Amino acid sequence: MRAHYNAVSQASLPRQTVVTNSTSGFNRIPLVLISVALSVSASAQQPPGRPDTQVLEQLVTEVRQLRLALERTSSVNSRLQVTLQRIQLQQNQVNRIASQLESLRNDIMRSEAEQGQAASNLADLESRIEQEQNPNTQKTSR
Repeated sequence: MRAHYNAVSQASLPRQTVVTNSTSGFNRIPLVLISVALSVSASAQQPPGRPDTQVLEQLVTEVRQLRLALERTSSVNSRLQVTLQRIQLQQNQVNRIASQLESLRNDIMRSEAEQGQAASNLADLESRIEQEQNPNTQKTSR
């Protein structure tokens, strides 16, 4: 019995949706149009005592709200485009700097290897000079 009560209470709760994309204004358009159609059909079913001007005022209000929603959406879209372009430019700059960093690291490694090789060559030359038996050859080599 309790499971049936929970299922009924959950089914009767209204569902909420969260709109996360930049086209949220466009998602509202069908809802606004549906609400306008429902209000028109509801007013058509009401007794003739309700004046048509009130229905027209409601429609005009709905249209104005729709226009404002579209204006906000276009404003947000243009700001989003500018932001995305800035991000893209910054990403290009980061990529270029990362490439330069990698190139410099390779140059440093190459220089360290060359320095080690030069130190080894210098040590070999010094050991050869010390091994020379002839004092005249030692003087000319240095």
